Amino acid sequence: MFLNIIYIYALTEPNNEFEIRYIGKSNKPKIRYESHLYESKHLIRDNKNGNHRQNWIKKLLLNNEKPKLVIIEECTIHNWAEEEKYWIKYYKDWGYDLINETEGGEGAYGYIRSEETRKKLSLVNLGRKQSPEVIKKRMETCKLRGFEIGKVNIGRKQSLEEIKKRTQFLIGNKHTLGYKHTDEWKQDQSERMKGKKYSLGRKTPKEELIKMSLALKGKPWSKARRDAYEKSNKCGRKWTEQERKNFSLKKKGVPWSENRRRLYEAKKQGNQLQKTG
Repeated sequence: MFLNIIYIYALTEPNNEFEIRYIGKSNKPKIRYESHLYESKHLIRDNKNGNHRQNWIKKLLLNNEKPKLVIIEECTIHNWAEEEKYWIKYYKDWGYDLINETEGGEGAYGYIRSEETRKKLSLVNLGRKQSPEVIKKRMETCKLRGFEIGKVNIGRKQSLEEIKKRTQFLIGNKHTLGYKHTDEWKQDQSERMKGKKYSLGRKTPKEELIKMSLALKGKPWSKARRDAYEKSNKCGRKWTEQERKNFSLKKKGVPWSENRRRLYEAKKQGNQLQKTG
């Protein structure tokens, strides 16, 4: 029966128990009170900041003070959420400077940070990098789990079930639809890629060409691709006389590729055979 009792408690200023700063709930308020102190002590030890409640208690501890615990009401597991909301609203309406970040009844769930808070967090984490100690710890964890660093997924083949699941998840995904890269991003990418020669001068081996040809052979076009092709100017369109002249002038003096020369010679030989026949 004891476990079914939920206590609505308050944390007050050390020298004035009527100056309430925080409203919370717990079925074991004394243990919860100690956990509040424990969290703030760790922040002091690690020289870090936490949420509003933790920072307030941290400030008191640095001054050799502690908040006071006051029980406001006893509730059941069925109505504690409504009562917590009621007391938070009650004290806020009376002008108490509460540090609760939510309306109560749900813990931290449902809390939406303000635009100002988001900007502050963005500035704090801007350019932040993991320390060598954190990286080393993560690498040791990977080794303990049997993973080779940098080669966790190399050689791993996805199952058909995984592929189907990912395909279904991405159907209708339009989170980047209409998105355009900024000129600054394009310039940055251009500078980053300068001097890199990933495929410069590389010729696709014959084996790869055969493999790609066999993979695409007999494969029907998707409806989207067929519609796009039919809507384009390429489908059933004939060149105008001016376009033919422009293309001829553009290609004039340009040496033929080996493949084009070979096709031309084969066609020429075929025409000669037809004439002699």
